[in-house]
Amino acid sequence: MEFLNRVELRGVVGRADINTFNNSQVCNFSVVTEYSGVDRDGNSNIETTWFNVSAWAGRDGIADLSSMSNTELKETYGTANFTALSEADNNFTALVPLLGRLCETLYEEGRTAEAETVADYCVNNKIMTYPVLYTLGTIYSEISDNDKLIELIKTAEESGKCQPRTLEALKSL
Repeated sequence: MEFLNRVELRGVVGRADINTFNNSQVCNFSVVTEYSGVDRDGNSNIETTWFNVSAWAGRDGIADLSSMSNTELKETYGTANFTALSEADNNFTALVPLLGRLCETLYEEGRTAEAETVADYCVNNKIMTYPVLYTLGTIYSEISDNDKLIELIKTAEESGKCQPRTLEALKSL
């Protein structure tokens, strides 16, 4: 019998820190969820719960396998590991939009340094999504660091993972 270990949290991202531990990067962040309901007396209530999350770059079942074909995966990892690899790729796929939203939220809250740290972490790990790149590009534009903005655009172009509209938005900054 196979067990599925997957948790989906839908909420608002709170604090975020990126650290290096034993030569691996880890992003620690919190997520708050709220459950609204009515108790048996008819009174409405809201239950708030905070979760602490640690996402390791390339470890703990999170892997970006999108650039590999099924044949390459089987040749590299073996057919016996295909289920575990699929789960790791699904975990990565779920993590990517969360990191993008984290960048946006931190920036919107005026926590620019933290937003830059998270976005830089994403770019270093080849997470080239619009929210990540546009937030980082906007920060570079606001502090008039054209060298970093040009390097970001170059990195995004060379990655081959960046959508044309994202590149256009970056170039317009």
